[in-house]
Amino acid sequence: MAEADYLGYFLADAIIALKAEKRSFSVKYTVPPDCGFFQVDTSKLFVVRQRLLACGTLELTAAAKMRKEVCKNGI
Repeated sequence: MAEADYLGYFLADAIIALKAEKRSFSVKYTVPPDCGFFQVDTSKLFVVRQRLLACGTLELTAAAKMRKEVCKNGI
């Protein structure tokens, strides 16, 4: 059976689909390593990686959408 591809899905939509399929899954989160320089919108999480583990669990990695950066001079 072909594996479903959840890359690019909203995390909430991927979770709903996986629960409907009664699939075993786990979620990891990733953030920019910049100590807060880049602003992220944690209300909009997207699946950026998926990996099928040896135990059959689908591991999803989610990241928040980056907010628009605007400098003080408007550029």
